[in-house]
Amino acid sequence: MVTLTVELADAETRLAELVHEVGAGAEIVITRDGHPVARLVPTAGGRRMDRTPGSARGLFTVPDDFDAPHVPHEGSASEYMRMASDTRREAESREWIEGLIGDVGAE
Repeated sequence: MVTLTVELADAETRLAELVHEVGAGAEIVITRDGHPVARLVPTAGGRRMDRTPGSARGLFTVPDDFDAPHVPHEGSASEYMRMASDTRREAESREWIEGLIGDVGAE
C-alpha cells in the first residue's frame, strides 16, 4: 500500500483527487505543521455488510423491567452527582459567608 503525506491546506484543495487515490489503494496521511492529524484509508471491501433482520435472535434477552423508572441506589452515579453538587454548593456558600464576615470586620 502506498502512503502519501499531504499538508492540511493542500488536502482541502485536492480532496477529490486524494479520495480517488485512496480508492486506488493508497493511504493518505494529513498533517498540520508537519504533525500527522488524520488518515484517509480505503474502506474494508468497499461495500456494506449484509444485514439480516432477526440474525441476533437468541444472542441476548431484554429484561422484563427494561423500561421501568430508574431508582437510584447507594453508590449509583446519580447519587454521586447529587452529593458532588451539594458539596460544591456548600463550599460556595461557605466562601460567600466568609467574604461577608471579612468585609464586616474590615470596617
